[in-house]
Amino acid sequence: MKLLDYAKVELIQKGLIKTTYKDGALVNVNHLEEIRRVYSDIAGTDDLKDIRLLVVFDGDIEMSRDVADRYLVADRHRTKVAEAFVVKTEAAKEYVNAATAILSGKHPIKVFENEETALNWLLSH
Repeated sequence: MKLLDYAKVELIQKGLIKTTYKDGALVNVNHLEEIRRVYSDIAGTDDLKDIRLLVVFDGDIEMSRDVADRYLVADRHRTKVAEAFVVKTEAAKEYVNAATAILSGKHPIKVFENEETALNWLLSH
């Protein structure tokens, strides 16, 4: 498990990584670059094609503009088996729905309201 100022990243089982963002987390390019390094360390490779990713937002988030420029426009999103986002607030849901609409197509991505349903969906892929 890796604890960051804004999130916790842990290996749930082989090939399944869970990231939990704290309520009020600011998501910016520096944070996403750090998360990428943690995922690669956990997976043992920069290639995440065999990883299922569960991302949980425990509350509201704030997304900096540089995230859209660097990841959504520049297409730096790495392919995975599947990605499930669990969103617990309406404000966070707006950010996540916008991002998933842009990112979908490389691999299955879906937004959920609870972890159990998200995890079952992930494990079915």
